[in-house]
Amino acid sequence: MIHGAVMTTAVRVLAVARPTFDTEAAERLRAAAIATLADCTVVTEVRGGSALVMTPADVAAAMAEQPVSMPEVRDVLLCASFCDATPAVALFTGAESGFTGAESGFTGAESPPGSALPPVILWSFPEPGAPGERLLLNSLCGANLAAHALRQRGRQVRHVHGDPADRRVQAELAAALSDTSSTAPPVRGTSGPVDLIAGADALGHLSGQRIGLVGDAPPGFTPCEEPPASVTAMFGLSIDHLDLPTLFERIASVPSDRRDREHARALAEQPSLAAVPQGEALTVAGTTVALADYLTERGCDALALRCWPDFAVDLGACPCSALSRLADRGTPTACERDVLGSLTLLTLAALGAGDAHIVDTVEFEVDPSGSGGLIRVWHCGSAATALAAEPQSATQWLHCNRRLGVAGNFALRTGPVILVRFDCDPEPVDGAPNHPEHGGAGHGGAGHGGAGHGGAGSIEVAPRLRLLLAAGESVPADNRFQGTTATIRVPDPKGLVDLLITGGFPHHTVLAWRDVRPGLRGLAQLLGIPVIDLDTSPHPGIDPA
Repeated sequence: MIHGAVMTTAVRVLAVARPTFDTEAAERLRAAAIATLADCTVVTEVRGGSALVMTPADVAAAMAEQPVSMPEVRDVLLCASFCDATPAVALFTGAESGFTGAESGFTGAESPPGSALPPVILWSFPEPGAPGERLLLNSLCGANLAAHALRQRGRQVRHVHGDPADRRVQAELAAALSDTSSTAPPVRGTSGPVDLIAGADALGHLSGQRIGLVGDAPPGFTPCEEPPASVTAMFGLSIDHLDLPTLFERIASVPSDRRDREHARALAEQPSLAAVPQGEALTVAGTTVALADYLTERGCDALALRCWPDFAVDLGACPCSALSRLADRGTPTACERDVLGSLTLLTLAALGAGDAHIVDTVEFEVDPSGSGGLIRVWHCGSAATALAAEPQSATQWLHCNRRLGVAGNFALRTGPVILVRFDCDPEPVDGAPNHPEHGGAGHGGAGHGGAGHGGAGSIEVAPRLRLLLAAGESVPADNRFQGTTATIRVPDPKGLVDLLITGGFPHHTVLAWRDVRPGLRGLAQLLGIPVIDLDTSPHPGIDPA
């Protein structure tokens, strides 16, 4: 039983999962979480949450079963496993159940749809699997992704993480349910050295570069939506578009001798590839050739690829190792068609950061002594093998969920690291909503002019960018999850994770092993982009860049 809270409230629950994860474990967590909510002294009634929501039909049923969000009822999202943001946006922002995130259009609006409602409580759960297993739930990343979408549409969020039976978690849940503040918790950070010369040099290097954008953003992946052209243009970058059917035609037309030579090279460099079914390995070899040809023909310097579900469903293979091989050849690659992730990768490369990799934050551990702890960042196997802790034995294997080749399976390099991300700020600027669905005022810094692609009659302005910086040390550890994992020591892992979620930051950050933060701050200052140095130390303040 939870004691000490005075507010009482009804809660409306959405329990989400995805069939490619451990749905039995997800169902156990759903039932336990519902029981904990029902036993919470600040809760008068629990509505919904009686079944896992995993399909569009489930979303429609949940919307039909439960009324719209209301100020007097608290919304709770149980991230029983990973799920995209579609169900949360549909139920908690009033969007239609067919929302995919790709049709936001950056159109003008008077106010965010969720701005008058209390925060949504996002409840994520620890990973139950043993070291070396796949991510059985990936719950924390799902909460991160949902938070980004909700914050971009005006809903504030709060975060609770842990097992429903844990008394500490129960107390945090009661506190979150009692918090009806309409503002986000403060983002703490510190300022650091600024290198304007390095920043200017990097902008000069970026000018004229091009990102190859293949396919649409996956449904419900709001961090991967394409911003207005003015956002990339402020860096001097342009976008080249290629649809997935055309790419698949290119893959099918790769001559067999070129495909076989690429497969032979990959096998020679990574002998573990021999254990992957040959048909899948050959498909990925053809994908590598087709993507390399496309990048060369179109003069692209980076690639953002929609990698799922289309490759697994339509081609019977996963392109993770194709992205890895292109990254080993010097082309920054982003999975899930993450445009601003690609922009972040290119910016790091322009500053001399060397190889970098897009990651999800999937787990954290707090040191019982109170002296910091660990976060684990991961992705399903597209890292350059040069980033492996032991590059000569960087295993190539099957995708952890789809069980199709080819994906890397190795621990990432150790040493001091930084986590970096450019993102659209969800907070209003000068009274105007700043999230993509509603346009929003530009920041006013250099290069923030130009038209977006808003709807007819709207004022076409770019959303304000922000830059997230964090640092830690990647420590020696076995590969915690199938795919590629880094275990990073940070001063306050829970604080870092909570700030990522309540701040509405993307589920993707970019991990690099060379500290180029002074140049990043300098570049941001030249472009008028606010910098959030997120070291989670107890010193308030945000570097205004």
